[in-house]
Amino acid sequence: MRTFPLDKGGRGICFILILKFCNAYLSWAYFLKDLSDMTFQNNYNQNTPFIPYNAANRDYARFNRKNPTKAEYIFWNSFLKKDKTWFRFVRQKTLWGFIADFYCSKLLLVIEIDGWYHKKTLEEDKDREIWMQEQWIKTVRFTNEEVLYHLDWVEITLQEIIAERKLELWL
Repeated sequence: MRTFPLDKGGRGICFILILKFCNAYLSWAYFLKDLSDMTFQNNYNQNTPFIPYNAANRDYARFNRKNPTKAEYIFWNSFLKKDKTWFRFVRQKTLWGFIADFYCSKLLLVIEIDGWYHKKTLEEDKDREIWMQEQWIKTVRFTNEEVLYHLDWVEITLQEIIAERKLELWL
């Protein structure tokens, strides 16, 4: 390492100490990066799996994003918009042949706001939930009425679910 002559203020020694600290910090940062690349023995991969984007549902998902239901609009603006949960959620995410209302890739979490339409499609919803469980994606369902009339309860429940999911995935 190059040394600098000492002047009256002692800035040369200070500069050398800063360089040594930076080198130690960088080597520690590389060590942590190597640790984060490892997978742990808990059946989860630290790097979230890539789920291909389904182009067939793209236009319908875009339409749903532009025209949300009242409950979806309130839920998005109250909890998920601008990372209020410290995790990034996206609206109307296409996952294989399905469109999820809200999806967080880091938590592998899908949030569904069920309205009148979901009462007709219970079998399809069960099939979708089984597929998502196989992909390690957790599905949480709230009804329109819960979001519209019991918003405080929904917020507390969502915070608990996110905290539980963080522990499950070692985040």
